[in-house]
Amino acid sequence: MIAKVTKYTMILVLLASLSCKKEPNDSDLVFTETCDFSGSKVERVSRLNGSLSYTNNIMNLPPSELPPNAAYVFLIKSSPLLRMVVCNMPSDFEMAEGESRNVTFSGRVVVLPDEVDASSVSIELSYLKFE
Repeated sequence: MIAKVTKYTMILVLLASLSCKKEPNDSDLVFTETCDFSGSKVERVSRLNGSLSYTNNIMNLPPSELPPNAAYVFLIKSSPLLRMVVCNMPSDFEMAEGESRNVTFSGRVVVLPDEVDASSVSIELSYLKFE
């Protein structure tokens, strides 16, 4: 009798595990790195829409005004927020220079004091879904 119960239990567990599929809300990328925001005020943002790009132009300058050694970063634009530089993008993720993709994202954003004049802030992503 115990063998039958164990057999049926194993079959149910197997069927349940096979029926699990990726939920539509699962992140397209896994974020294992964290950013050092110590000493900074941070705010959690959840399921915001924006565009992700790979660029060396965070301040939206004309190309002629860019410094020759400007570093490339992953940048999220989401109105009305400041541009957000992703500080924990997985190293194996690639985008072409200038490419832009619509995304839904969640994470922790650095909140700057009102008196600070900035063109961008840092974001530590915990969720990113390509649309």
